[in-house]
Amino acid sequence: MLEVGLLAEEVEKAGILFARIGTAVMLLPGIGEGAIPVRIRLAAALWLTLVGLSALGDGIVLPEGDAARIALLLGELMIGLLLGASARFVFMALYMAGELVAMLMALSAAVLFDPRQSAPNTIPSRFLAASGLVLLHVTGGHLFLLRGLFGSYRLLPLGELPAASAAEWLSVLSTEIWPLALAIAAPVVIVMMVTQLAFGLLGRLVPGIQVFFVALPLQILLALAGLLVGVTAALGWFLGRFDALLRPLGFG
Repeated sequence: MLEVGLLAEEVEKAGILFARIGTAVMLLPGIGEGAIPVRIRLAAALWLTLVGLSALGDGIVLPEGDAARIALLLGELMIGLLLGASARFVFMALYMAGELVAMLMALSAAVLFDPRQSAPNTIPSRFLAASGLVLLHVTGGHLFLLRGLFGSYRLLPLGELPAASAAEWLSVLSTEIWPLALAIAAPVVIVMMVTQLAFGLLGRLVPGIQVFFVALPLQILLALAGLLVGVTAALGWFLGRFDALLRPLGFG
């Protein structure tokens, strides 16, 4: 009976860990993409839970009573949701930058189905998101995210998620996304501003010229050139901000 009781306690500890880790894994960039089968994401979450159980299991103290344990489980689910949503939220800056680039390049109507988001997206959005995801894993960003899952237990102990602090953090994070997206799209924005100004002056100097038909192909070409030239620096800067914005939650 004692062995059965110990086994049941270990299973409950694993369930508590899985609540946070599994919820976060379903949302994290990379492993949490919609294109990855749910079974693979579930297997990854279970494997990480076993790793966490071996490292953190001795420090988990289960409260007495079913109500307290259910409250602990719900708190862990909310913390996992906060961790995964925060990482996903920052990563959405790439999609927002891509949408801005598509609008400036007059490619907003050219949409394709994106399996990562399970929704249609513009071509620049898919390009920036895929490039950012590849660069994130090439530079070891996936390890940064996994370390953050276990590091979060230092900053956010079991079941301790002040709702006011979480709401404040998400509010602060939301204010950072728009400047981040604009900075990523900055090369194209600058190129398009200069191009629009140049063709505006041309239209004033040569009123008879069909500026729209002349400018549109050249605008797309110059915008693509600006995107390709500036994408490396923009994505490198994005990864730095990705790191800085998530460190307060224990990532790193």
